[in-house]
Amino acid sequence: MNYIKDYGLVTEDIYPYREAQQNCVYSSGNYKVNTVSEHHGCDAIRKAVRRGPVAVGVDARSWAFYASGVLPCFNPIGIDHAVVVVGYTSAWNWIIKNSWGNAWGEGGFINVDRYADCMLCHSAGVSANVF
Repeated sequence: MNYIKDYGLVTEDIYPYREAQQNCVYSSGNYKVNTVSEHHGCDAIRKAVRRGPVAVGVDARSWAFYASGVLPCFNPIGIDHAVVVVGYTSAWNWIIKNSWGNAWGEGGFINVDRYADCMLCHSAGVSANVF
C-alpha cells in the first residue's frame, strides 16, 4: 500500500498482463493511495469492509479444492497467503477475493465461516483510500 501511495497504479487495460519475462514499462500510475489504515480483530475488519476492501493474511492450506459453499477452516496453524475481504453475507460469513483466477472457487471468490475464519481476524487488515 505504501508503494502505491508513493508511485500509484495503472489499470490492466493500460498495462495488460503478458506471460513473459520483460522489463517494467511503467514506474508510476494515475491511481494513488492517500491514506492507509490498519484494522485489528474481526469487528474492526468487518467495520472497515463496509467502507471498502480490506487486505488480510489467512491460512489457505485448506483452500486448494474449494468449489462453493462456506468453507470452515479446521486447525489453522499460521498465515501463509494474502487475500482481500470484500464483504460478508447475511450470516456474517466472509466473502473473500482470491488471486488464483476466476476458474478457482466461485469465480475467484470464497466464502469463509465467520467462526472458523482461517486466521484472517488474527492478521492486521489493511485498507486504503484510493484517489
